[in-house]
Amino acid sequence: MAKSKFNKPYFIGIDPGKTGAVAIISDDGSFCSLCDFTNHPISFLRKFNKHVSHAYIEKVHAMPKQGVVSTFSFGENFGTWQGILRTLEIPYSLVPPQYWQRELNLVKIDKKDKPSLPMAREMFPDAPLHLKKHHNRSDALLLAYVALQDYKKNQLKNVILTTEDYLNDLV
Repeated sequence: MAKSKFNKPYFIGIDPGKTGAVAIISDDGSFCSLCDFTNHPISFLRKFNKHVSHAYIEKVHAMPKQGVVSTFSFGENFGTWQGILRTLEIPYSLVPPQYWQRELNLVKIDKKDKPSLPMAREMFPDAPLHLKKHHNRSDALLLAYVALQDYKKNQLKNVILTTEDYLNDLV
């Protein structure tokens, strides 16, 4: 009998931006699924939540010269993702972009460079990363991959299981 795709642990990567995405890979590093932020991520994650080992959310912050509305909207998305994970009882960590990019030896040539897209296309050929705008999906996939690697090394970053853990991480 074939093994159900829900019988093994999964790892999640989340790019929390306005056009962000959530990606899921299995414990063997293979692509499972992904969902853009605009496509009801709660319903998507509910299918996997009891089988997720860990999630990494990109810990980003407002940038200089970013508008007030844009900054607020971004913060709202960031908080929404954390609320979704807490609601579904999925343990997660907030990981700065510099950390996961360094782990993968990603180097940006300039601010508009998106080196994650070609890397993710190579690592996950079955993932729908056909368009240039899919760099958010590629970031989510690579975050999930780094979560898996850290899990295997028993070095998950600042694990948040409860609201108390989250508040302690802020200090």
